[in-house]
Amino acid sequence: RDLLKSVAVGSANDASVVLAEGISGTVDNFVNLMNKKANELGLEHTNFKNPNGLPEEGHYSCAMDMAVLSAYLINNYSEILDYTSIYEDYVREDSKKRFWLVNKNKLIKFVEGVDGLKTGWTNEAGYCLTATMKKNNIRMIAVAMGNTDPSIRNKEVSYMLSYGVNNFEIISLYKEGDIIETYQNIDLLPTKYHIIVTKDVNIKKKK
Repeated sequence: RDLLKSVAVGSANDASVVLAEGISGTVDNFVNLMNKKANELGLEHTNFKNPNGLPEEGHYSCAMDMAVLSAYLINNYSEILDYTSIYEDYVREDSKKRFWLVNKNKLIKFVEGVDGLKTGWTNEAGYCLTATMKKNNIRMIAVAMGNTDPSIRNKEVSYMLSYGVNNFEIISLYKEGDIIETYQNIDLLPTKYHIIVTKDVNIKKKK
């Protein structure tokens, strides 16, 4: 929990390495898994060389790929938002080495509905932010990269999130458990079969 909190809130590069080694034994093994997942998700402009995003030859991505990766993360492991929505907290809280973490994503404190997701900065990449918010039953993701100042980064992401909230809505087509069709076959028993939706089906529509 402290390692996840350190990565999500404090952008701790060392914690990223420890997690990678804990999961895969070595950083190289973990990076192989990262690139395998990137390939599965169709991230055509992404190649990972390390788990922390520090500059390295051949390590790159783009805003679109980060948005797709973020959507996959949130849809399949929504518990990550329990960490990325923390603005300030401590690790090793019950020890003499208690350490204070403050999230560099200021939007989670000052913009209602924002609950993630991750900041980034290097000299090469500039100030980057992948942010997400849920408002009016819509989950939005916005990505900004290559900014020269964190205030510009925050402004760009806030504009994109506002645009999404103000210009799109979610239309519910089916709810989980809805019967959308009944199929009959007189050669079988029972002769009727219901085709049932296993999860909500929604579409995004421009207002």
